[in-house]
Amino acid sequence: MAKAQWECKQLDTELFGRVKQIIESGADLEVWRNLGATEKDLKNRKVILDKFLTNRQTQRANRKLEKRKLFFPRFMKKEIV
Repeated sequence: MAKAQWECKQLDTELFGRVKQIIESGADLEVWRNLGATEKDLKNRKVILDKFLTNRQTQRANRKLEKRKLFFPRFMKKEIV
């Protein structure tokens, strides 16, 4: 959720605070440890989480907008006049 909000330049400070607290406390790593992750996995996860946190602390340059495609049906229903 934090990543999606950050990409749209609408990052909620309360949500970011919760994410930051989870990452800094190591609660996410503890969940991985309980699920049987190896030390190598935990180390990689820590690096990824730290990178995620530092990226979200900076302001995104521009909003990410989704380009929409219009799809038209191949067969149109004929209208009876």
